[in-house]
Amino acid sequence: MRPMWSEGDTGAVRSGGIAAGDSFTRREQSIENVWFRQHEIENIKKMRERLNAQKKQLADFETHLDEMEKAAEERKEASGQGQ
Repeated sequence: MRPMWSEGDTGAVRSGGIAAGDSFTRREQSIENVWFRQHEIENIKKMRERLNAQKKQLADFETHLDEMEKAAEERKEASGQGQ
């Protein structure tokens, strides 16, 4: 024999109709919306932090590359003067 559950007993989402418009459902939806927006803002902040870290790393690599190019040019000029 199958258990007789009514709507909502299994944790399922309520269907439309009178029950879907009650104050508890509206409040629950409002709380979920607030949580979602806060979660989304936190994710955006984390992504922004990661992007800034990547930009800093890229700038460091570019500085290092510039130093290497300058050193290579200086060695090239020094070896050209010695000939």
